[in-house]
Amino acid sequence: MFEVQPFIIHPDNPNMKKHLRITLSLTALLLAGCTSDFYPAVDERLTTLPVQPHNKEVEVFFAGEWPKEEYVKLAALEARGGESTPYITLINDLKARANAHGADALVVQGKGHITDVHSSADHMVSTTATSTLTGIAIKYRKNLDLGLMPKLQHIELYDSKVQAFKPLLNLQLGVGGDITGKEELLQNAFNFYKVYVQEYTPRNLLQEHGRNWQERRQEGFVVERQLSFDGILQKRMRFNYNAHRQLQQVVIEKSGRQPEEVQYTYNEAGQLTTRSINRDKKPYLREDYTYDADGKVSEVQLHIATKNGQEPLLRSTFAYYTWEEIR
Repeated sequence: MFEVQPFIIHPDNPNMKKHLRITLSLTALLLAGCTSDFYPAVDERLTTLPVQPHNKEVEVFFAGEWPKEEYVKLAALEARGGESTPYITLINDLKARANAHGADALVVQGKGHITDVHSSADHMVSTTATSTLTGIAIKYRKNLDLGLMPKLQHIELYDSKVQAFKPLLNLQLGVGGDITGKEELLQNAFNFYKVYVQEYTPRNLLQEHGRNWQERRQEGFVVERQLSFDGILQKRMRFNYNAHRQLQQVVIEKSGRQPEEVQYTYNEAGQLTTRSINRDKKPYLREDYTYDADGKVSEVQLHIATKNGQEPLLRSTFAYYTWEEIR
């Protein structure tokens, strides 16, 4: 399992800006020998079709070669190394990134070099050369999982007075999980959903991009993400994975808020069974997943911690896309 050690955010420190800049610089230097540095978060995806990361062997094709069976292009990838980095090292880097995108195969494209010119304070000029290798991660259509593609989500709110669920919100979802439409059945229903559900989805944690986001990867997998404004750290997330490359833990540190930890539990079939959220090391939310005979999630029940223990809060049920709807 990948593990990243934390550092502490001090939102009330008047010297926080200077402190964070120094801390980040020192952290980058300490990590440089064992992992990659932070880079602007770049959305590599070429499609919104959802896939799960894995640690299976990725088939490799080279320029001019493409698979004969039907496939979807998932992501445009780039690996970088030093001027003398071996070709196979760059290929293995691309394969690791392809794994992280859940790809079945990698089509290697072109190899190139980037030369940067540096000028020091004493007007000395030097150059560094970077080797680059690009590739396309692809997924065979036969291996796409319809269970990852809900098109409708019906959400109910638990009424403790009558001890029953009542309709709260209906969501229409694109094949990539983006919300394309909503029907609010109670006042502020969507805001309720955003606070208790949307904020903690893997899509929101891993795929939120913008010029203020930076991220760090190990073996192609995102292990840390940071959101900063004007050099001030606003949000930091650390991601740990299990031996099957499934998301196992997310640690969230956000300025002005208590730290949170999201834990994921899977069954022997690799299906997510429970997602638990602790706030300041205390139980906060817990989701329990139920599956139908086809392996699709049929129901998710969300519980919230109270002084009386975990109590029901929300219940979601789903309808899914068919192959005819996504071809």
